[in-house]
Amino acid sequence: MNESLGLLWQQPWYALTALAVLIPIIIHLLNRSRGKLVTFAHVALLRNTKPQPTSELRLTQRVLLLLRLLMLLTAAALLSSPFWPPSQSETEVIMLTQDWLNNSNKAEKQQIATRLGKQQAILLDSPATLSQELSEQDILNWQTQKSQHTLNIWAKVQSHALGRDAQTPLVVYTSNRASQFVGEKVALTQPIDWQVLNINNNSAPEPLAILLIYQNDRQRDASYINAALSALQKQSAMPIQVSTLTETAFAQTLTNNVLPQAQLILWLSSAPLAPELVAHSTDQNVILMDAPQISRKDLWQLAYPTLLLAELKGDVLATAANPAFNAELSEVLWQTSLGLPLLSQLNIKQTKLLQFYSRFNPDWNTLVELPTFPLILGEWLYKAIPEQQKLARQVIEQQQITAKPVASQPQPTRSISPNSQQHSSLMSLLAILLLILFSVERIYSKKSRSTNITTVDGGQ
Repeated sequence: MNESLGLLWQQPWYALTALAVLIPIIIHLLNRSRGKLVTFAHVALLRNTKPQPTSELRLTQRVLLLLRLLMLLTAAALLSSPFWPPSQSETEVIMLTQDWLNNSNKAEKQQIATRLGKQQAILLDSPATLSQELSEQDILNWQTQKSQHTLNIWAKVQSHALGRDAQTPLVVYTSNRASQFVGEKVALTQPIDWQVLNINNNSAPEPLAILLIYQNDRQRDASYINAALSALQKQSAMPIQVSTLTETAFAQTLTNNVLPQAQLILWLSSAPLAPELVAHSTDQNVILMDAPQISRKDLWQLAYPTLLLAELKGDVLATAANPAFNAELSEVLWQTSLGLPLLSQLNIKQTKLLQFYSRFNPDWNTLVELPTFPLILGEWLYKAIPEQQKLARQVIEQQQITAKPVASQPQPTRSISPNSQQHSSLMSLLAILLLILFSVERIYSKKSRSTNITTVDGGQ
């Protein structure tokens, strides 16, 4: 009984339709007015019978009444079915990102958890170690995850929207960080409620940590580089934190296991690159080092990689003039007017290894003494910063996120959602049931009428 009342409360169209059909029947049953007396014979010929009270209700043809009531209820359900709300799972689909979870406060998490209810939210940038679906408790107990990977929210939302009804509302919780919207914007047919968390970009960004390690005979170059970094600290919007170590101090830090954390490492030494630096580096580290010492006649060509590079499965670093130059692994970042390299880059695993041709190139001495050397060094450092780190420090306007693309792309073919199929199947079943009830009611009504006529004739 409680379930029936709950159904009527949740489906007002159903109740109103049934009530509209039942009102005339109720009025007819409750009408106490007497019918008009039609005299067709002498009163004396009429049999003396006991008068029946006009207000007495007598129920006959119970089966026929039940069939007609079922027909009314089925017809009301069929007529009101287009107005039925969708199932709870298709009311709205909530999607969110790790960046929103990392930067939202407790009240904002509680708000989305209340809105989520018993549903499962979709984590758009879910790593392999985390589930793609989050429950209410997962959101409330979220632990900050380190994530600086770029993401195309528009494409992610489109991939999860496929297979859903075009009218299913989507709710997307994301931040306005530029790294969340890298790539082409995709047009979506579903209505989207963008809940954009504004990242406070006025807060001081994390400093760019630079570690300079040099040997004694490079004291002069180290002084120029330190001076250039000091000039960059005053002019750059990004704070720079510089740690300088001699080879002796570097060996001491390795012994004490207190090597400073750094994103950029400058290795000004003719000694082979210390393996501890590569082991200490992460996918965000860039090591700037001297090119190996070579003879004058082999200028602009590196004969063989060092043993360390061989262990790291590196490739021979050469110039574009050398047939062994691998454009996919190597890149000349700065060169002389004659096209000879002064700075080259080699990618080893996840670490970028930038090599200076300073020890055998006299142009280097002129370069470090130029007034524009801080700008050149700053350009190198900026190129060395991973792209996702640059985007992580940038934000975009909400209008750029929510605005539809200028040229709408052709939408991929959508499959009918399971809930839409279920709703169509229910309407078909109601229509079939109504047809069956109508047929049974007509047959039973005709049969009952024939029986009544036979009984009356037999009584006469």
